[in-house]
Amino acid sequence: MGRPGIQTKADAVKKTVDGISLNVVWEELKDVTAHYSERRSHLVSLLTHGTITAADPVPQSLTFERMDRATEFGVPKAVGTEPVLLMGKTLWDFDKATRFSWLAARDMTFDQIRYSWSRIMEADDSEIARQTFKRIFTPTEGVNEQGHRVFGLWNGTDSLGPLPYNGVTFPTNTSHYIPTQNATLDSQDVEDAIDMITTKGYGLRAGSQILIVANTAQVKQISSWRAGVESRSSGPLALYSFIPSVAAPPYLTDQRIVGSVAPAEYNGLAVTGSYGRGFVIEHPEIPAGYVLVVATGGPDSVDNVLGLREHPDAAWRGLRPLPGNYNGYPLIESFAQRTFGVGTRHRSAAVCLQVTAGSTYTAPSFA
Repeated sequence: MGRPGIQTKADAVKKTVDGISLNVVWEELKDVTAHYSERRSHLVSLLTHGTITAADPVPQSLTFERMDRATEFGVPKAVGTEPVLLMGKTLWDFDKATRFSWLAARDMTFDQIRYSWSRIMEADDSEIARQTFKRIFTPTEGVNEQGHRVFGLWNGTDSLGPLPYNGVTFPTNTSHYIPTQNATLDSQDVEDAIDMITTKGYGLRAGSQILIVANTAQVKQISSWRAGVESRSSGPLALYSFIPSVAAPPYLTDQRIVGSVAPAEYNGLAVTGSYGRGFVIEHPEIPAGYVLVVATGGPDSVDNVLGLREHPDAAWRGLRPLPGNYNGYPLIESFAQRTFGVGTRHRSAAVCLQVTAGSTYTAPSFA
């Protein structure tokens, strides 16, 4: 015990300056983190599905079987097997810490302490989005800790090509990384990207949706397109008109809209409008000069382009708040840790456009 009338350092940090026990604060932060871990950012959830597998076996050919003519004493032929390719997903560990001196902890309010933890959750959310977009926008193949190949979309350089669909075959030089070859985005770039997805069977099923996701500059260009009018100077005529969503400000038009107008939001994402089959989404995570055209099956759907991998042991999933090295005083030093990785599962489900006058696609930097 300390001398009478003098608080020890231990006594000084049992509660915040506004009288809330630090044990109560710690328990609330654990509850908040557990609730937060149940959700992902809205766009990421439309691009991924949760999994614990290091690699998924994906068929690499599609041979249609035919029934055999039966004979009185014959035995039916067995259905043949198809060659598969293991498509891997990375798995990495990420962490962050909060640290307070005992004097700081003594004089801080509950809201100040909670703000520090909210910054960690924001960093975690940002890291998941960064890894997700980096994998989609990067053609270069990777490898995971078990030696499985980790693919991007079709890149036309790995001797692999999309499976046939509806009798249509696709060459092994098929790439879903497309330079626009003009410094201004035009309607044909987006129309071709949508066709590249739908002709391979994506974005057509009930419940699926094509999204056109871009930064502010490209969304402004898309919102100016009108059917039968040049989508850029001396460029192709747009097949469709951009139609503002129901959330758009009132506007005047002498034309009648045929069909349903895009909703104000889709899975929590604000919808700017629609172009053809696609909902146009303005999103700051998409680098300027790039457009992502993607088919989603909905939040956490197995039809989504990527797998978001977590650890097989449930105790290691989600964002985990951990006490620091100072036993009994977790808010003096607290750790937050997450284990996750990504890998492409459906290489045909998205197209990345780079708005460039060049003829070669260059991946954006996600440093």
